[in-house]
Amino acid sequence: MKKLTALLLSMVLFLTTTAYAESLTDELGLTTDAKPATTYTAEVNSAVYSMLDFADTSEYDNATRGLIDAPEVLELKDAEGNVIWSQAAYSFLDDYEQAPDTVNPSLWENTRNNHAYGLFEVCPGIYQVRGYDMANLTVIKGDTGWIVFDCTMCSETAQAAMQLIEKNLGSYPVKAVVISHSHADHFGGIGGVIAAEDVADASLPIEEQIASGKVPVIVPEGFAEHAIAENIYAGKAMSRRANYQYGVLLTPGVTGKMAQGIGMGQS
Repeated sequence: MKKLTALLLSMVLFLTTTAYAESLTDELGLTTDAKPATTYTAEVNSAVYSMLDFADTSEYDNATRGLIDAPEVLELKDAEGNVIWSQAAYSFLDDYEQAPDTVNPSLWENTRNNHAYGLFEVCPGIYQVRGYDMANLTVIKGDTGWIVFDCTMCSETAQAAMQLIEKNLGSYPVKAVVISHSHADHFGGIGGVIAAEDVADASLPIEEQIASGKVPVIVPEGFAEHAIAENIYAGKAMSRRANYQYGVLLTPGVTGKMAQGIGMGQS
């Protein structure tokens, strides 16, 4: 009987506490709904204009210089029709002359810079597809074909990048792939650049790999170990951190998700 009474009292206490918490949450407006900026937030964001030189457009100039071609709308889908990458989701950037009071002006400018997408000429013989994923895909024109430097994060974005290159620069074989480091946004899309059966035997000297007619994939020493170890040791923590740091689960918008600094996000 005592156990039953204790259980009932616990249930009543739980339900009462829950009801009070819900009432207080509603009263304070603590909901998951997007809201306008508070006065404090608007003032803090506005103060950023006096801290930084927003008349300096060199970052944007660098991000857009050398543009060769870009689709009017960039939205990529997987085989099931799921959107895996969208610059179209950030079209709201064009509706504002300056940052709305819900967004830090520096973050707004960074998002505008990352919204510059397409095929760019870096210098004669070196071209870059930007804004198709977190990392860029770069190609260097060699004597016999392309040397591809980094491959974005998934095969669909890499394939779209290579198609844009072929459309504007012609069709040339990929003769080598260079991966700069072991983060997935730089190597995950390699399947959109070359087929697995075309990869050269990495155990052979580079001269023999080239002579084999296959495609050498050149990576830093210890690449596989670090690619795996980092995600085993820190993958969970990095994922949780990213949810808070970047708001990856939010919808893009002036009260939602913006760019992530080095890119618009991950595919």
